Amino acid sequence: MQGWVKVHREIIQEPFYKNEKMLKLWLTLWLSAAHEEHDALVGIHTIHLKAGQLIFGLDRFSKELQIERSTLYRHLKALEKMNVIAIDARRNFSIITLREWGVWHQGEKHPRNTDETPARPYNKGKNEKKDKKEYIDEAQKISFAEFVLMTAEQHADLVARYGEENTAAMIDLLNSHKGASGKTYKDDYFAIRNWCVKAVLEQKEAPALKSGKRNRFINYTDEHTDFSDVEAQALRRRQAKTSSA
Repeated sequence: MQGWVKVHREIIQEPFYKNEKMLKLWLTLWLSAAHEEHDALVGIHTIHLKAGQLIFGLDRFSKELQIERSTLYRHLKALEKMNVIAIDARRNFSIITLREWGVWHQGEKHPRNTDETPARPYNKGKNEKKDKKEYIDEAQKISFAEFVLMTAEQHADLVARYGEENTAAMIDLLNSHKGASGKTYKDDYFAIRNWCVKAVLEQKEAPALKSGKRNRFINYTDEHTDFSDVEAQALRRRQAKTSSA
């Protein structure tokens, strides 16, 4: 692939700029998009592409970007929610349209500032309280697990603060808790910040559980918490109370 593309400096204001994998995906889409109208052959079908469009296959891009398929799909849907891209899903592939292609290459009106397309809120200013619990439209939230919803900007903030691995563990912890208890929260992002962060980070500092270790608290192998140690500590406390009585 030859040629070059324009990237505006305002890219640093985008919430996905803080997310390494999401930024990598966006740049790859930007570099893979058609520069001018042409016909592309997909199998036996001829697809007409306009400037700023590309044919997207989840498996192919997952291999090229070395990003897990499920993670890539979540990031793609997050970009769609931000109105950065539009996705026309077909049976075996999708046609992706980069909404700002005409703005940066042809001087068109910004598509996210029109009456037809709602504008995505940008990052807060330095003087604003970063953790202020402001109202967020539920329509902006994306499913990051079966029972966990948050905006792409909130997810990017967690990744920036705690890293991709810890963020995934926190989402998994909250998802398991909500699924098992049936409990709901006004905002899953703040639920994670409120208690999941502490739980995950404390578990990482605890000694690793030996593989296959089981006890009466659980009937499966837990990768994070040594429940046998918890049981032993509880027993010692009970014995101490009995001795002092």
